[in-house]
Amino acid sequence: MLEQSIDWLLKTLLDLGYPGIIALMAMESSILPVPSELVMPPAGYWAAKGQMSFAVALLCGVVGSVIGALANYYGAQWIGRPLIRRYGKYVLLSEKNLERSERFFAEHGEISTLVGRLFPVIPPHFDPRRAAPHAAPEVHPLHGGWGRGLVRDPHVDRILPRPT
Repeated sequence: MLEQSIDWLLKTLLDLGYPGIIALMAMESSILPVPSELVMPPAGYWAAKGQMSFAVALLCGVVGSVIGALANYYGAQWIGRPLIRRYGKYVLLSEKNLERSERFFAEHGEISTLVGRLFPVIPPHFDPRRAAPHAAPEVHPLHGGWGRGLVRDPHVDRILPRPT
């Protein structure tokens, strides 16, 4: 059964190709729960088999992450603050917490976004900076994409061709 699931996953990613990597990684970087662990390892497998290009698969993963980060960023700018103000009390988020978070990100936002993307246990949709009114949309996805795709991604070693 596990073997059938893996075969299905591999075949599906190959059928979706590079646009599928972009779409799935965009979903992963937004609020939709598609773990990159189900996207990039199959891309690495197909790159090792010669069915995909390592460089193009990696680029598609980064592009998808940036697209998802931008979607999440603008979504949070549009509805984030009003949503937290109205319903935050039900999940223990007060106005004081929101203000403290905004002060922190005003001082350390760029580096904390980059560092936050280096940790696999911190999903991108838990980044409170996305809702901060002063966050720069041109910088945030760059840090997220760089941190996600080029530094933190644990699948790079699976995608890189092994030296012979």
